[in-house]
Amino acid sequence: MTHPLLDAAHALVPMLAAQAGETDAARRVSDATLAAYRDAGILRALQPRRFGGHQASFGVFSRIVEILAEGCAASAWVYAVLGEHQWILACMPERRRRTSGRRRARGRVVLAGAQGNGAGAAGAGG
Repeated sequence: MTHPLLDAAHALVPMLAAQAGETDAARRVSDATLAAYRDAGILRALQPRRFGGHQASFGVFSRIVEILAEGCAASAWVYAVLGEHQWILACMPERRRRTSGRRRARGRVVLAGAQGNGAGAAGAGG
């Protein structure tokens, strides 16, 4: 599979590999790495085109994560969480999408991690 976003991800691997030890020691991805993700455009992989994104397939997004992991697994995991947020926003009600879309259209990338949990209740007895 060839795609410009995959090429951009490959270009980041040497930087991620060079910073992997520092990333692990700091227990966080550096601001430089986040800026590199933003500058490469990969944070907009799943973002809808109408909001300035690439609207790439989930297969392309998954492959970006795999490529980044060649350099640093921790940085790839953080990318996956942040990049997936654009898809989560696309699933929200129209009014919320428009609000976030205006921010992104002004050149801002909304960085936020989201974790969902099932709609249910834990109970005794399995």
